[in-house]
Amino acid sequence: MAEVAAKLALYMLAARLLDVEECGVLFICLTWVLLAGTISRIGIERGLSRLIPAELALYQGRAARTVLLRGGAIVTAAGLGLGLITALAAPFAADHLFHAAPALPGLRACGLVIPVLTLAVTLGFVLVGFHRPVLSQILQNLLWPFGMLIGLGLGVRDAAGLMLIMAATQLFAILAAIVAIAGHRRDLAADSALPADAELLPSLWHTALPLYVVELVQVSIATLPVLILGVFADPAAVSSFSIALRASMLVLVVLLSLSMVASPRFAALHRQGNWSELAAVNHRTQMLGGVLGLLVCAVLAAGAPFLLTLIGRNFTGGVPALLILLAGQTVNALYAGQDGLLAMTGQGNALRLLNLAQLAVMLVLCFVLIPRLNALGAAAVTAIVTAQGAVGTAMAVATFFPRATPRLAPPVPAPLRKLLLRLAA
Repeated sequence: MAEVAAKLALYMLAARLLDVEECGVLFICLTWVLLAGTISRIGIERGLSRLIPAELALYQGRAARTVLLRGGAIVTAAGLGLGLITALAAPFAADHLFHAAPALPGLRACGLVIPVLTLAVTLGFVLVGFHRPVLSQILQNLLWPFGMLIGLGLGVRDAAGLMLIMAATQLFAILAAIVAIAGHRRDLAADSALPADAELLPSLWHTALPLYVVELVQVSIATLPVLILGVFADPAAVSSFSIALRASMLVLVVLLSLSMVASPRFAALHRQGNWSELAAVNHRTQMLGGVLGLLVCAVLAAGAPFLLTLIGRNFTGGVPALLILLAGQTVNALYAGQDGLLAMTGQGNALRLLNLAQLAVMLVLCFVLIPRLNALGAAAVTAIVTAQGAVGTAMAVATFFPRATPRLAPPVPAPLRKLLLRLAA
C-alpha cells in the first residue's frame, strides 16, 4: 500500500505543481520509458523469474547463475542501445509526433532513464526468483516515486529534471539489487544431481520470447492509448487522461504485487509436480487479489470527484474516464494471479496467443474510438482489453490445470480449448 500511496501522491502533486503543458510532457516521458524499458528487456526478466526459482528448487545453482549472467548482459546491451536511439530521436519526436517543443529536454532525459530502468527491473525480477519479493517491490516500484516526490518537494518543476531523478533512483536500485543477489552466492555455487524423473528446463530464450510478447502487449495497454491520444489531442487532454489512468492502475499495482509474491511458488511447485499445493496457492492468490483489488476499485470510484478536484479543477473532467477504467480493473481483480501462474508454469505460448488477441482488439479500437471520443475513447479501449485479458487467462488456467481452475471462471469454448491445448508446453 505504500507503493500505491507514493505513486498517487506523485501524480497528484505533479499535476498540481507543474503547469498543464509540462505535466503532459512528464506523463508522455513516463509512458515512453515504461514502453521502451519493456521493449529492451526482451522478456528476459520474466524468463529469469521463472528459471531461477525452478533451478534452485532442485539445487541447480550453477545453472541458475549461468542464466542470470547471460540475461543481465543481454538486457544491459539492449537498454543502452534503445536509450541512445531515444536521445537521438528526441528532436523529431518533440516536433513532429507530440507537437510540443518543451518536450525535448524531457525526451532526451529518457535516454538516460531507459538503460538503468531496464537493468533495475530485470534485477528486481531476479530477486523475485530468490524469494525476495518485498525487496524487489521496494527497488522496482517504490524507490522512484519517492525520489521524484522529494524532487518536487525541493522545487524541481520540469519533466527533464524529474526524469533525471528517476534515473538516479534506478541506478541506486541496481547497486542495491547486486548486493542482495551477492548474498545468495552460495546457492549459486554448484549443481546437485538431478532426480531421475526431473525434466530439463527450456533455454532462457525459449522461455523469454513468448513472455516478451506478453510483456509488450501488457505495457502497450498502459501506453499506446496515451501516446495515440497525444497525437489526436492537446497536452492538457493527455494530462487529464493520464491522471485517471494512473489512478486506476493503482489497482493493478496491488494485483502485480500479489502475483510477484506467488510467482516463485508457482514455478517451484510446478517443477516439483505438487499439483494440489499449486491449486491451493492459486486459489489463495485469486481470493486475496479479488478482495484487495475490489476494495481499491470501490474507494477510487467513490472518491473520484473529490480526488480529481483535489488535484485541480482542470482534472475534474477525468471522472468519467476513471470510472470506465475502474470497470476494467474490477474484472481484472476477479482473476488475480492467473497470468502469473501461466507464465511460471511454462505456458508462455498460450499467454502469447491471448495477448496477441488483446493487441488486435486494442489497435482496432484505438483508431476507431480515440479520434472520436478522445479521453473517453482511450478509457474504453483500456477497460475492454484489460477485462478481455483477465477472462482469457482464467479460461487458460482452467484448460491446463483443472484442479487450479479459478473461481467464477467462465466455460471454455471448445475451439479455444482445442487451440490452447495445441499450444501446451
